[in-house]
Amino acid sequence: MDEKLDLPFYMIPGNHEIADRFGSDNKYFYRMVFGPLYYWFSYGNVMFIGLDSSEERYDDAQLEWLEDVLEKVRPHFRYCVVYTHVPPLTDPSWRKQILTEPSVERLGRILQRHKIDLILAAHIHQYWRGSVWGIPVVTLMSSGQKIRSDVNKYGYVTVKVGKKGIEEIRPHYLADNMDDDNEYIELLFSNILVDDRFLVICLSVLGGGLLLLAAGVIGGRGR
Repeated sequence: MDEKLDLPFYMIPGNHEIADRFGSDNKYFYRMVFGPLYYWFSYGNVMFIGLDSSEERYDDAQLEWLEDVLEKVRPHFRYCVVYTHVPPLTDPSWRKQILTEPSVERLGRILQRHKIDLILAAHIHQYWRGSVWGIPVVTLMSSGQKIRSDVNKYGYVTVKVGKKGIEEIRPHYLADNMDDDNEYIELLFSNILVDDRFLVICLSVLGGGLLLLAAGVIGGRGR
C-alpha cells in the first residue's frame, strides 16, 4: 500500500488506539500523528463534528467544547452530522455499551438542544441503523477487524449528502474470498477510494469502520 490518495481523511480515535491497547496516556502520541482528538469541519451547508469516545466516556472539557461549538457555529449550517467510535446505544446483542455512563447522558442532553441530523459510529463491527435521543444512528461494519455480524464480510458505508440533506445511506460489502484481513484494507484503498468526490472519515484507525461521504473539497476547523 504505497499509493498516495488525493483525498482528505478525518480521523477519530477508537478504544484500540487509546484505552485497550496503549493506555489513555497515549492520547499525546495520537495527537502527534493524527491531530486533534475531537474537532469540527464543514462542507457547504453541512457541519461535521468528530468526538472522542475512545475511553467509552466524554470528559468535561470535550462536552464543554461541544456545547460551545453547537451554540456558536451550528446555527450557521443547515445540517449537522456527529461521528464517534463507540455508539451511544444499549443493545443486548452488543458486548459493550456506554449509554448508562453519566457523560453520555449529558451528551444526549446537549445534542437534543440542537438539530442533529445523523450520528455515525463503529466499534461493534456490524452495520446497524436505528435512533437515540430522536436522532438517526448508523453503526459501520468492520473494514479489517473481526466481523461480528451474520453478513460475514468486510465493508464500508457511503452517505450521500445533497441539497435536501442526507439523501442516501448505503452499505457496501467487499468480496469474501480474501486470504488475509489486510487484503481487504488494500482492496479498499487501491480500488475504491479513488473517487475524488469522496471525503473519508476513519472512525477507528485500526479498522473499526470507514465512512465515505459523497462530497468535494472540504474546508474545516479543528481543535
